[in-house]
Amino acid sequence: MKKYMEIPRIGHSSTLNYLAQVKAKKQNIRIVIKLDGANGQFEVGDNDELLIYSRKHLLNEEMNLKGFYQYVMNKVDPNRIPKGYKIFGEWLISHTVTYPSDAYAQFYLFNIYDEYKKEYIKPESEVYQQISKYLVDELGMKEEIVLYEGPYISMDKINKMLLKITRQTDEYNTKTPESMNDVFHEGLILKAYDYRDEYGNQLFVKYVGERFKEVKKIKSRSKNKNQVDNSVEKEIAEFAATKARVEKTIHKLIDENILPNFIELEQMNLVAKNLPKRVYKDIMKEELDTIRIEFGEFDEKVIGKKINSNVMRYAREIIIERIEERFNRIVD
Repeated sequence: MKKYMEIPRIGHSSTLNYLAQVKAKKQNIRIVIKLDGANGQFEVGDNDELLIYSRKHLLNEEMNLKGFYQYVMNKVDPNRIPKGYKIFGEWLISHTVTYPSDAYAQFYLFNIYDEYKKEYIKPESEVYQQISKYLVDELGMKEEIVLYEGPYISMDKINKMLLKITRQTDEYNTKTPESMNDVFHEGLILKAYDYRDEYGNQLFVKYVGERFKEVKKIKSRSKNKNQVDNSVEKEIAEFAATKARVEKTIHKLIDENILPNFIELEQMNLVAKNLPKRVYKDIMKEELDTIRIEFGEFDEKVIGKKINSNVMRYAREIIIERIEERFNRIVD
């Protein structure tokens, strides 16, 4: 299987020249809404069978990514999908962002990978249009929500898009919205298909609203006399091991059947066994460059302990909140 590309945030070291290069080379850019579901993919195998995957695993009847396996098996005719193309999309299931009820359990096509050319093909290409017509027009699957497609536009205009779809100026609530226009969206994905990084790879980037950022703003490094622990490792943990990052990682572990759908406090040992190391790995992958620039040297063993402490504190908060939500729904 091929894992979908990692999408770094704007501001990460790998994205510093992204928009400047897109502008300088007059490349087109596609701006879409970032959906908060699970990554799913499928393709046709050598024996003309459907192969269906989550982000990390080949799926089957038991390990099915909350029904995604059955959804694809029941809908898709493998004879209608050309071999050598991997179809990626968002399987919209309940995570942090709240969507309209009819938006869930739907597959939102967002990319097709050409195994022969080793690249994600452009949506206007003949093969993409052929596959999209079958999946979306005939089978009723969904497509990513495109806000803009064309030559590079200014960062000011991109910021205005972000503010509009995240509803940053509105009072946040988790009520079920009537339409996608009413959703407090997480952010944007910016796709320049012709962009290549220093290694010759395609790269897309994400631009997340303040409400869902996985890092906190870096404050002044002056020591806080009222804070017992003023270590750099503690500051790094506070910066990167945020509640948003912990919650997103919990969702991923649930999607992978590592954690149960409804976590109870009695299962905190299972959480402790799996969650902190996954959050630590994500932080080192996503934020290490920023950490080195902003905080300098740090002790890896100590920072691991500080991150673990933050993760388990937030995990307990999140699990208690979910238990209370389930109880309130029963009472109501």
